[in-house]
Amino acid sequence: LNDSADDLAAALGGRGGPLSASRLLAVGVFLGSLAGAWFAGLSTSDFVAHLDRQVHAIHCAFRPGAGPQLGESGCKAVMMSPYSSFFRDQLWGGLPVALWALAVFAFLAYRSLAIALRGQVRRSDTFFLLAATCLPVGMSVIYGYLAVLEVGATCLICVGIYVSSGICLLFAVLAHGMAP
Repeated sequence: LNDSADDLAAALGGRGGPLSASRLLAVGVFLGSLAGAWFAGLSTSDFVAHLDRQVHAIHCAFRPGAGPQLGESGCKAVMMSPYSSFFRDQLWGGLPVALWALAVFAFLAYRSLAIALRGQVRRSDTFFLLAATCLPVGMSVIYGYLAVLEVGATCLICVGIYVSSGICLLFAVLAHGMAP
């Protein structure tokens, strides 16, 4: 795996010399964080739409062409659960957990792109990226547990966030392992 990734990276070249395997893998973290941000944005949008206490369609599928849907779904059950937001007693509706996820994925996108565009990658850069990707993975484990065992429902958009978190962690682990 190291030789083929290094061969591909050397063939691509890049600013500041050849595109190292670590820089190339940071692009994987960037793409995973964009996917996570997209899912978190959809979830945040659905949550905010329901703050007016009206019935709205929500996104509970992410296949191409699938739009929001009305009716009961796992996504609606999870969104209406007490675990979907922080500060419910202090703020009307609270701050959706997905909004925090959107911020984390935006940060991961920035950091991973900065690493991918930098000429030389330091091991400390990839270590920090690796540590930062542990936050959404840890939260995915916690919220996956809450959804399945406490709420009794799963949300496909949330699963998209969980998978995106795992993809970011995987590429961060590989980038750190190949860092000089």
